[in-house]
Amino acid sequence: MTAVFRTRGLALVFACVSLAACGLFTTAPSPSPTATATLSATPTPSSPPTATPSPSPSPRPNPTTGPASYTNGGLGYRVQIPAGWRRSECLTTRGDQKVPYFETFTTASVEEELGTDTGPASDVVTIRSEDAAGLSALQWLSSGRIGTAVGQRFESTTFDGKDAARIVVIATGTPIAYVVPGRGRMYILQRGQRVFEPNTATAANALINSFHILTDAELAGPPFATTAPAATRTAEDVASAIAKGFTDKDTTVLAGVAWFCLTHGVENAGGSFASTPKTMSDLKAAFANGLAVTVQASPFSDQRADFAAIKGVWTDPGKPAKTVTFTIVKIGPTWYWDGWIDGPPVVR
Repeated sequence: MTAVFRTRGLALVFACVSLAACGLFTTAPSPSPTATATLSATPTPSSPPTATPSPSPSPRPNPTTGPASYTNGGLGYRVQIPAGWRRSECLTTRGDQKVPYFETFTTASVEEELGTDTGPASDVVTIRSEDAAGLSALQWLSSGRIGTAVGQRFESTTFDGKDAARIVVIATGTPIAYVVPGRGRMYILQRGQRVFEPNTATAANALINSFHILTDAELAGPPFATTAPAATRTAEDVASAIAKGFTDKDTTVLAGVAWFCLTHGVENAGGSFASTPKTMSDLKAAFANGLAVTVQASPFSDQRADFAAIKGVWTDPGKPAKTVTFTIVKIGPTWYWDGWIDGPPVVR
């Protein structure tokens, strides 16, 4: 079975080999504070009723590194993150026409999180959320929304106390994906493992088995603490920062406008991704070894409502110069550097 996800500009695909079980994802819906009218003991014309607002609840912490209980307040579910695992900001999407929501948990550290178009280099567990479309779990699964293959079957099951469905390997009876309905959505739970290791497998299964769709009562209460949103900036601001960062060989400037991970593709070929800290570390070493990059910050070579691109020339020491396209995307209210795509050699 194949799962598809996006890290902004690069569509990535990986195979789930086995499974035994800033806005949207961190804000839990809670009743809005209401004003309570309090009358004075002896009301007079000079002493009208006064409104005393209820105190705002204090935000709750929501850890993203295990061992911990992690709650996605926007979509209304909770999982237990095992020790050695964490929620990946790099591999979590906020919304896409094909994948409305895709949340990833990984064994990789932020500094070493990377992968290619065949998938992450580390073990992961993914939770994908889509519209239930009024279907039961088995109907939704049978509609082909996540695909299937020879040697697999769909079957009904119970998961989190709900009428769910799963994909099972016929020869072994091993489940490789679960589909669980709840809150008007369908949640798809999958596991991707690069190298089979029993200890890692046990932790991944425990994470999946801990999945729980929250009730309204469980969601009530103070909101979760959230990271302050990035200052809104334009695509032009990001383009200028990319040009300055590469000209000055300043990874601090580049990191300041980069998304949590950056993609690196090749025209008409494959691609890869890595967390921004990993990419900045690699670029810093490349600059020290003689990498030179010139960037044309304007005009854009491509510009749409949520995407823009600028051109440049990338010269590794001892190699021919090549053209390069830097991609810029809009996520929420602001723009970010998303990655770059290598083009053909420069014609002199």
